[in-house]
Amino acid sequence: MSAVFPETFVLFHLPGRLLVWRLGGGGYGRGLKIRDRCTYPLDSLQALPRVLKHFKEEWRPKDDDTLLYGLPLQFFSRVHFSLPLAAAGELDSAVGYELLRHIPYELDSVYFTYSYRVSPSSEDALEVDVSLAPRQPLAPFLQAMSAAGLELSAIFPSLFLLSWWHCQEGIYLSTDGGDAELLVWQDGEIVFHTWHQAVDARSSIIAEARPFWENLGGFVLPVSASSCWQCWLIPSRTWRGKTADWQNLSAGCKKCNRRLNRSVANCTRIRRSAPKCKLLPGWSKNSRWLPTCFGKLPNCCRRTAT
Repeated sequence: MSAVFPETFVLFHLPGRLLVWRLGGGGYGRGLKIRDRCTYPLDSLQALPRVLKHFKEEWRPKDDDTLLYGLPLQFFSRVHFSLPLAAAGELDSAVGYELLRHIPYELDSVYFTYSYRVSPSSEDALEVDVSLAPRQPLAPFLQAMSAAGLELSAIFPSLFLLSWWHCQEGIYLSTDGGDAELLVWQDGEIVFHTWHQAVDARSSIIAEARPFWENLGGFVLPVSASSCWQCWLIPSRTWRGKTADWQNLSAGCKKCNRRLNRSVANCTRIRRSAPKCKLLPGWSKNSRWLPTCFGKLPNCCRRTAT
């Protein structure tokens, strides 16, 4: 049976498998929740078109549904810089020009998108956060989507979604065999992220990131963490023992979502920033495949916060 309201499908490209979430929430501002989930074996990138066709036949996404594709952190970069407030009139051009000073690519070889705010330290300056991904490494994934007859809405870093979903300060760590990713969420945004591919990726990524989060203060990493595909949330100040398994996250999502909606609705800092933080619409010509904001507000709480 088809849903009455448009739905959101989130596909996570994980080592050896493709994880699918079907999100929905109705049309009355209740926020998105995970309705269904499943996993498809994915032996190689060459098998992706076949797996995506299977997904399309089984789930039958509609034309007005949203289709998001989560990839490992290694495909993405984030850049932060400041611009004079006078640049606000020609911000697209100013961001593009400044970005060339920070990346080893030509602008036409990357997808990028940005968010900005007036600097809290100077009313005459803008703080700009740019998220970008080189086009060439993404080409096989986009071609597989096209071959399967699917219309993609956006590509994003998978680990970022968990930090959006929880909207809590802390360290987010995911490990899967020789792959490891880590990010630090503080003051409503991602302030650090890194990834490793090595035999002992978990130990090496923690060793690299530890000096950074120790300088921030208040972050404590648990002594032991699972080596399977599991995302750990390490809150600031205290360790509460919370983990979120990607495969079984929906078991707690409804409760988490209700708590999250209440906390966001009562948080004036997030509510003030919410109108600038949209997960999907508002593409620029260079940002067709990237959400317009990485790091301020989870999509599932956007309606409540605004």
